[in-house]
Amino acid sequence: DGQVMLLHRLVADVIRDALTRRRRLAVACRGAASVLEARAEALAGSPDREAVRDVPEQVAALAEAAGPAAGSDEALTGTLLRLRFLALYHLIELGDSAAQAVAVGEPLTADLDRALGPDHHDTLNSRNSLAAAYQAADRPAEAIPLFEQILVVRERLLGPEHPDTLTTQNNLAAGYQAAGRTGEARLLFELTLAARERLLGPRHPSTLISLGNLAAAYRDEGRADDALRLFELTLKGREAVLGADHPDTVSSRVNLAGAYRQAGRIADAIPLVERTLATRDRLLGPGHPSTLAMRNNLAAAYREAGRIDEAIPLYERTLADCERLLGPDHPRTLRVRKSLARAREAADQDCAAGTDG
Repeated sequence: DGQVMLLHRLVADVIRDALTRRRRLAVACRGAASVLEARAEALAGSPDREAVRDVPEQVAALAEAAGPAAGSDEALTGTLLRLRFLALYHLIELGDSAAQAVAVGEPLTADLDRALGPDHHDTLNSRNSLAAAYQAADRPAEAIPLFEQILVVRERLLGPEHPDTLTTQNNLAAGYQAAGRTGEARLLFELTLAARERLLGPRHPSTLISLGNLAAAYRDEGRADDALRLFELTLKGREAVLGADHPDTVSSRVNLAGAYRQAGRIADAIPLVERTLATRDRLLGPGHPSTLAMRNNLAAAYREAGRIDEAIPLYERTLADCERLLGPDHPRTLRVRKSLARAREAADQDCAAGTDG
């Protein structure tokens, strides 16, 4: 399409050597880095997952091509650090590349620590992203010390009520929650919510994030009624402030549906799941991982409600899509296949019971 050029590795090595001999490698890499940085920034929040996934690969290739030129050119060094941070951001946002995000984030954070110091804003942001990558990789024991370090620094430099400090406090609470430290998580969520309500107001998006997080903490502590009340308030607030199709609103709808199911209120949960599936199908497409997950959730809800005849076709469609998009041995494919088998078994049992009757 005129936007991509493939270059054999040997040809690239020859060109790089020639540019190095002519002392033009740093200039060429600065130009390429500038173009790539603009591209990476433009893709923030993009639904084009393949284009987003390409950014970290391009950044790694450019860093390798720059070689020693990066160390001797201050401007190029700075741009490459920014690009590596953008690559880390995109890997985290993809939601399925946690291990790769950790592999990018660990050396980046170490390099920023050496270049800028441990208290620099960029170093703290990188450390925070690395902690988020650890958490996404189900490694909360490694995420928590990083969040704790960042919180201490931001409280000292910015004060306890600065927005960045409160964000870090929220992240630490989420780390405690992931590690099963529910009491500590709930306390920090309560403190963060109280501060945000006082400083930002009850309808601010950040306040609504804290409200939803506290609802989840109450759920984890077995406080079902308190959790349901806060989940309902969060959804109502987000629908009013952000709109019905905003990703945070959709997430709140999912959380409330899950809370209804836990409380045995499957009839209240199903309309929320149906609406969420319709939204994701329309906005993300039928093959998006989030859409597949929600179709599977709706099938499970139908089965739970005794609507087996509606559950089985959904499981069958989800399994076919998972096999085509993820492969027959992917963990999600295996889970859906198992759920379908159980639904069919339940349908056979119902049929046999009806025959016996």
